[in-house]
Amino acid sequence: MAATQGQTPYFAVFEAEFADAAAMTAARASPQGRQVTADVANYATGGAVVIHYPVQYGG
Repeated sequence: MAATQGQTPYFAVFEAEFADAAAMTAARASPQGRQVTADVANYATGGAVVIHYPVQYGG
């Protein structure tokens, strides 16, 4: 991770695409999704930022 100026506030970035918000919610509620959520505190001791945005294809 590199910042254009100064130091970046981010340690790592995870990006995933889901068909829609319902699919993302279902994935996060799954046993695996709950394990990932529970593990965040082990590597993101400063907290985590979750950004939701629609994926747009083409121009």
